[in-house]
Amino acid sequence: MTKLTDRQKILYYRKRNMVKKYILAWARRNRAVVYGATGLNIHMPRHLRSHTRDIDMYTRNPKVSAHQLEEHLDEVFGGDYFEVERAQYPNTYKVKSRVTLKTRADLTKPKTKIHSKYVRGQKVASIRQIIKNRKASLRNPEAKFRHQKDKLALEKIRLSKKQKNSNAPKGFVFKPLKSLTTKLPMSSPIDKKGKKRGNISLW
Repeated sequence: MTKLTDRQKILYYRKRNMVKKYILAWARRNRAVVYGATGLNIHMPRHLRSHTRDIDMYTRNPKVSAHQLEEHLDEVFGGDYFEVERAQYPNTYKVKSRVTLKTRADLTKPKTKIHSKYVRGQKVASIRQIIKNRKASLRNPEAKFRHQKDKLALEKIRLSKKQKNSNAPKGFVFKPLKSLTTKLPMSSPIDKKGKKRGNISLW
């Protein structure tokens, strides 16, 4: 593992917003199933998406896949920018940035068959599967630290379904109130009859 120079670190910071795009492109080519917050975002309309830095993926062999993804990202960035680390959960591996030390992808082997679908060319866990995963997490007392996120995800799914089933317009159109628009007289001190007017005060 080579030490990164300051110039390489600056290059990474310039391109770091592209890391997610590169990971999703790799997932499409390798048919990895995206789940978690990123998977939910792919299903959701833009205004119901949440910010997330890392991408969760299901693969048959997470260790091999993690190293393949790391090599792909290193090739794209032109250096040894990423590393693979074994997670505390079984059959799960992390791909981390060596610059920020942040996890950019979690790859794991599913315990059961995963129901998935293609959304805009991306293979993702289905809404049914996401709901199943979130409810299972809520029943797990050891996952209490993420229960708030699970509840929020289920709430966004509910709102998304309600929006699809509603006949109401999806967007809001704001129009200025005519009553708030008042035409004021010209500020010229001379009126049409040539007589001098008094000063006009708005306050």
